[in-house]
Amino acid sequence: MIEDDYREINSDIKRTATINLYKTLNETDFLSKPQAEIRKEFRKLPNPPAKDTHAARYEENLDKSRYRDVIPGESTRVKLQEDIDDTSDFINANYVSGYNNEEKAYIFTQGPLQSTVKDFWRMIWQENISIIVMTTNIREAGTMKCYPYWPLRTKQYLNSGPYQILNEKSDSYDSFNITTLLLRKRNHSETRTI
Repeated sequence: MIEDDYREINSDIKRTATINLYKTLNETDFLSKPQAEIRKEFRKLPNPPAKDTHAARYEENLDKSRYRDVIPGESTRVKLQEDIDDTSDFINANYVSGYNNEEKAYIFTQGPLQSTVKDFWRMIWQENISIIVMTTNIREAGTMKCYPYWPLRTKQYLNSGPYQILNEKSDSYDSFNITTLLLRKRNHSETRTI
């Protein structure tokens, strides 16, 4: 069913202009640099210090990360607030600084697993997030990369724990989709637009 819905939403695609990556790189002289010079520049990039990742390694949290080697650092991880149904504060997500070192400007997270969709929406609600940028497809090379955490069809609802998500509107382009979602939480009168 997921695959059928996904194919259907991508059937009415609007075309956008494309950019030739190699032409752009050539125009910036990147490809004309000797390999040794590129390696030298790469080595100048700072290596982030090893992170304390103990929460991600707790037994009860191991199944909440898609990959064992892509886990949040303790000092920047998003900690979920406890609620009636959930006592775990873990989600595989980190706060990221923005322009001019604005702290907690963004949150980077993995594509949710089927078992972490409720935690994903818990984080969206808790952090009052209004924009989600998904940089992967649901499936890539036959592998599930992100469980559909939103209703794929317009005017369809998805319930996830105490959260109800409505796909209000969706526009498909050749390389991306823009979807407007309405998010509600049980026992709250507020509706949020994402």
